[in-house]
Amino acid sequence: MLKSIVSLIESLVRKPNMKSLGFVSILLMILPLPAAASERVEIPLPELVGSYGGGCTVYRHMDLTIRPIPAAIDSVEFRMSGYLEAGIYDCQWGPDCWPLIVSCMISDPEVGWWDWFFYGPCTSGETTVTSLFEESSFHQPGWDFLLDGECQLSFSVSPDWADGCVALSDDPTAEIQEAVIIIHMDPLVPAEGLTWGRVKSLYR
Repeated sequence: MLKSIVSLIESLVRKPNMKSLGFVSILLMILPLPAAASERVEIPLPELVGSYGGGCTVYRHMDLTIRPIPAAIDSVEFRMSGYLEAGIYDCQWGPDCWPLIVSCMISDPEVGWWDWFFYGPCTSGETTVTSLFEESSFHQPGWDFLLDGECQLSFSVSPDWADGCVALSDDPTAEIQEAVIIIHMDPLVPAEGLTWGRVKSLYR
């Protein structure tokens, strides 16, 4: 189909006149851009790297820009690496692990959001986790809101407090060393052979 359209355009511009030139211009404006083969795009998030702790929830917010612009999105993952330090608290059932909860949210004010959660381990040490974002249980936004290549992202790290528990150690902390959004998508690319530059070159 694409090759036949290219051939039609080339035949029109070999014998140019105002009518054929106008027809070619309209074709170039209305033809959809084809998607390239599906690929995995990793977007580092240096804004999220750093220290978290202090016994309270720490939030960081940022605007996410996706390049290349996606034509379709299959799924989105989040990868986080860092050193997580668990604590200990005393509860009604006795001393227990005091872990961290790490969360990330991709949202659009008009559509809804996707959530990512990680419940920190009870043993302190280096941690790397990669998993998929999940749709909010209240909205089913799909991924179409990312097709313009822009969205909002929120990240938080908080201690997992349980009712009636008392801290027996320092607050749990995290040192995030890497944060990456991984998008499985079909990127939007210009249609080969249908660029205005190629059409103009046929007149020379």
